[in-house]
Amino acid sequence: MSALRDWPRTALALIAVAMIGLLGACSDDADGEAAEGASAAPFRVRPLGELSGYRFNVDIVMLPEALARASDLPAGLLEPGDTVNLRVEGTYVAPDREHSVSSFSLGDLMLTMESTRVGERRWTRDGEGPWREGSASEVNPLLASRQYHPATIFAVDDDFSLEALSERLDAYPYTVEVVNGYTSRYYALTSAEFEVVFQTGRQILPPEAGPDATWVADLWIAEEQGTPVRLRLTGHNAQGQEILKVDMDMSDLGATNLEVEPPS
Repeated sequence: MSALRDWPRTALALIAVAMIGLLGACSDDADGEAAEGASAAPFRVRPLGELSGYRFNVDIVMLPEALARASDLPAGLLEPGDTVNLRVEGTYVAPDREHSVSSFSLGDLMLTMESTRVGERRWTRDGEGPWREGSASEVNPLLASRQYHPATIFAVDDDFSLEALSERLDAYPYTVEVVNGYTSRYYALTSAEFEVVFQTGRQILPPEAGPDATWVADLWIAEEQGTPVRLRLTGHNAQGQEILKVDMDMSDLGATNLEVEPPS
């Protein structure tokens, strides 16, 4: 890994591009997930936008073979057994305020970006650098992506029917668990079951993972709030090796004491 220290930051941007390709697939699939959790008659899934606020954190860990464009990376940049890690921690305050800290790491290398959004205005800073107002993509292409944020992953299309989804979910068993302090319905779905229930028609794992790669989805939805509190996506290659894991947790659902202010 010591050789990686000699790679410029632009080399890491190539990894960023590769990860964005994968995250785009994950966000599309998870998209269907969250919105869909409406199951029993009195239980209704609600869009995150109905909440007055919430906190979230996302952790993504993958092996190089899970990268959507791993073949485009410079030779020797990724070594066997290396893992690529992305973490996002954030706070959302309705209707249009959000603060997040995103970090990307590969071995002993790390990139960090902090972002604040208030209405139509957005400020970002790279690491401990100065705040800049404007496009976050100018700071770092991976960390600026919002494809792994809850509001994107759990988005609902205008023509998506929660009622129809509820009927499909009724065909699958769930258990009741307390997650992040919320009594929640837990659904464990294989990739085949996921496609039947959520009807995404999209691919979660990229072609590089191989035709025999598999994945499973675990989703917890708070019974009272009707919004997701936890999401787990796990992908394995044909040899059974875990090559991708996406963990998302939500907390302080509907909290009214959260604050997001412009940077001073």
